[in-house]
Amino acid sequence: MMAAIPPHPEPAPFWAPWHHTTTRTTIQHVAGWTLRIDTDVFSGQPKCRLYRNNIEYQRQALVFRFPRDVDTSTAIYRIDGGAPNWAQSDMVELVSLGFALHYDDLTNSSGGYLRIPLRKIRLAHRIRVEVSTLHPPTTFDIGGVDQAVATARGLGCT
Repeated sequence: MMAAIPPHPEPAPFWAPWHHTTTRTTIQHVAGWTLRIDTDVFSGQPKCRLYRNNIEYQRQALVFRFPRDVDTSTAIYRIDGGAPNWAQSDMVELVSLGFALHYDDLTNSSGGYLRIPLRKIRLAHRIRVEVSTLHPPTTFDIGGVDQAVATARGLGCT
């Protein structure tokens, strides 16, 4: 008579260092803006994102997002109802802040993004953008962005 073969033991759960949580996320709402901070658990380095609706703060500029098929390269904007500003006039400063001049799309090199250096819109409340005569102007509420950026910097975001 043959001895019964014991059942094969269940394999131990697979463990690997990349299977555990590597970031700790905190979300704060500051002056109408959302600040998301993902902190690397090991290094303590934060990765921050400051945004409101279709606006995001990146590299000392506000990035306004339109539908991808909207060409913003000839856009005009007004800060709190002031004089018109041509988006193209900001290109040199935006390049110095690390932005690319265009996206790899031959039909719309702007990718639907309009960027405005933050130094131009400090303490402003509204930006009104006209991307072309075919589209009605769009108004963006940016109030509180200075307070939100200051809070982000105070929490270690650069």
